[in-house]
Amino acid sequence: MANEFIETKTAEALAANAAGDGQGLAHALIEAIHENDAPFEQTVADMTDVVRRQNGA
Repeated sequence: MANEFIETKTAEALAANAAGDGQGLAHALIEAIHENDAPFEQTVADMTDVVRRQNGA
C-alpha cells in the first residue's frame, strides 16, 4: 500500500492532468520519484495502485 506522500503526489498529478497543466503534472511526478525512498519502479507501481483504487479497480 502506498504511503501518504505517494497518495498526495498522485492526487496532485491527477489534478494537474485534469486541469491540462502539463508542467504541474511533470512536477508532481518528478517530485514523487525523486523524493520517495523507494526505487523508481516501486514508486511508479504505488502511484498506479493509487489511481486504480480511486477508479474502483
